[in-house]
Order: sequence, then C-alpha cells, then structure tokens
Amino acid sequence: MRGIRWGRAAFSIVMIGLGVIIATDQTRSLPVTVRQYWPVALLIWGAGILLLRWRSREDMWAGTDYGTGLYVIRHRRRPPGQWIPGVVVIALGVFFQIANLDPLSGVWFGPLVVIGLGAVSLLTSFGAPPRKDF
Repeated sequence: MRGIRWGRAAFSIVMIGLGVIIATDQTRSLPVTVRQYWPVALLIWGAGILLLRWRSREDMWAGTDYGTGLYVIRHRRRPPGQWIPGVVVIALGVFFQIANLDPLSGVWFGPLVVIGLGAVSLLTSFGAPPRKDF
C-alpha cells in the first residue's frame, strides 16, 4: 500500500518554489540578503535530515508476539549510511554559499540544483510508509 508523507511533500514543494523564484529573478528584484544567503535553506534542510536520521536510529516495537502471545519489546537497527543525504545537502549548501559570496565565481546553477533536490524529495515522499511491525 502506497501512502504520501505530507510534511515531506509540502517541504519539497517549498524548496522547488524557492529554486524557481531564485532562478527566474532576472531583474534582481529580490532583496540582496535573499539573493546572497539562499543556500542557508540548504544548510537547514541538511541539518534537518541529519537530525531525523539521528533521532530514528532504532525502531522500537511493543506488542504481542504473533507466535507466543507474550508482550515483547523489540528493537530494529537502521542500516548504516543513512546520514549521507544530509551531509551531501549540507555540502551543497556550503559550496553555493561560498560561491554566492564571491561574485566572480561564475557558479549560476545553484537554484537548478535546489529544484532538482526538491523534485527528488517530492518523488520519494510518495513511497510506502515505514513498516511498524517486524
């Protein structure tokens, strides 16, 4: 059964909107602080990913065991390597922030990366919800 994670989908749409607004700002009508410091949104997003991964290192399940009927508490370890997306998003935020502060860097594709990351996050928000049982 497929579900949708509404919080993740809404945040993805906000990130896509931010990328589109920054990418289409040809007239430089956005405030200077928004044009220079938009990569901070990537830093916050990456920190949020790491925080969620850190908080959900283990799943805990409590309930009756199907075979014995006894009340049990079980832990399931999450596989290693789930911190990589957060570190990648933070690294992109740092790279684009440094590039924005240097006007001669020639990096212009940052908002397109934000749109792409938001699209990938939106597509993965339609995945199956995490299993609650073993």
